[in-house]
Amino acid sequence: MELLFPSLAALLLAVAVAYFALPNFAAPILIGAGIVLLLVAEYIHWNQFGVSEYQRSTWQYNLRRYGSYILIGAILLGAYGFYAMNQGAGGSYTAPLATPAMPAIAAPVMGGGLASVANTAASRIRDLMRKGRLEL
Repeated sequence: MELLFPSLAALLLAVAVAYFALPNFAAPILIGAGIVLLLVAEYIHWNQFGVSEYQRSTWQYNLRRYGSYILIGAILLGAYGFYAMNQGAGGSYTAPLATPAMPAIAAPVMGGGLASVANTAASRIRDLMRKGRLEL
């Protein structure tokens, strides 16, 4: 805390100098001063508290070895929730949507000669011309 107020005063002084003396370079000066103050604050913070302080103070650190079991439990709970939500009133699975029945389709008649194929094509062309869908 004893370094917070002098740091803020230095930043305000840099703002004043940048704004009044060099208005075109105000943004780069402020960005540079902010980066320098952030690095100094981080250095002081790590020297004051250190890594071991964080390892003792975080309760999540001890849960690392149980992470895989927690993940498997979450997957199992999700699967059971999916199963429970899809149960009907009678206790059996009911499909949410009924699938429509497909219409009966007759198999095409295979066989015949080239003449029957030509007659079928010609009759189809005449039919399309009669309906106005094809013009030659």
